[in-house]
Amino acid sequence: KSLKVYEGVRSTYDPMRAKVDAFLGSTSDPAVYYDKLSQEQLEALDNSSILPPLAVQWAREAEDGPAAFAVIDDVNQCRDLIKQSNEMIEKLNAVLSSPNRVRAFPELKAGDPARVNAVFGSQARYAQAMIDEFRRAGVNPREVWPQSFNLDDVLYWIRNEPRYGRQAVYLDDVDPGAGIPRLTIAELVDLKRNGVRIFAPPIPALLAVDEANLRLVPSQYARDIKAAGLDIITWSFERADLRRGAAFGGFYAAYDPQGLVVKKDSDMYLALDALAQDVKVLGVFSDWPATVSYYASCVGLD
Repeated sequence: KSLKVYEGVRSTYDPMRAKVDAFLGSTSDPAVYYDKLSQEQLEALDNSSILPPLAVQWAREAEDGPAAFAVIDDVNQCRDLIKQSNEMIEKLNAVLSSPNRVRAFPELKAGDPARVNAVFGSQARYAQAMIDEFRRAGVNPREVWPQSFNLDDVLYWIRNEPRYGRQAVYLDDVDPGAGIPRLTIAELVDLKRNGVRIFAPPIPALLAVDEANLRLVPSQYARDIKAAGLDIITWSFERADLRRGAAFGGFYAAYDPQGLVVKKDSDMYLALDALAQDVKVLGVFSDWPATVSYYASCVGLD
């Protein structure tokens, strides 16, 4: 039985070894071998190629193959990510260049500080680079609402790009369940004093349940934010599954943990109405815009 297994393996790999040996024997430079493997169509080698799929498989399993292919795979992944980024930029430019009035809410994503510094030179230059893209595209600053969870980014835009910074949005990641507390009244006042105009906590931080009247009302945090003179944008609507009510809706429905008011998915309009009419938010980020757009049309909101 062992002999049969051995002979089977040998018959599978002997032709492949012969082809690889023949290729290596055709050049005095072994680097040519890996140059061939690192070409853009690496994974699409066919039977007409000088390196058939079996040869590629053998190279991956050879002594030095894993290290070499780790580099090749990283390069290919980078190429794919660059391609996706370019496609996204083309789509963004197409939207921004359209004759219709478009509002952009770009978020400056957090990144590894070492990589940010390596690519941009500093966090401030990273923040500047995003604004430069909109300026280069000729987008009116009044239609751009740059946002970040990093207060330093927001303050940079306010101080260095005031035409864009006046609408900069400071995103709040408050989550008591994860040990991230709300800002204090003093901290909220300090934001306003430093030029921040728009503050954006998540929806569960802005609503509470009035148990006596079984209705949703502004939370104490929402009242403190408004008292500090800050406008509010919130996130993210329709991210909670409310088919069994808010009690089973997770983080984004934590404003009604017992499901006393929001008992079914259509009750999401109660939360939206409280945000619009009582909290008086400027806007709501939503995973699915239909519900918010329908509500805004019905009540005459922009």
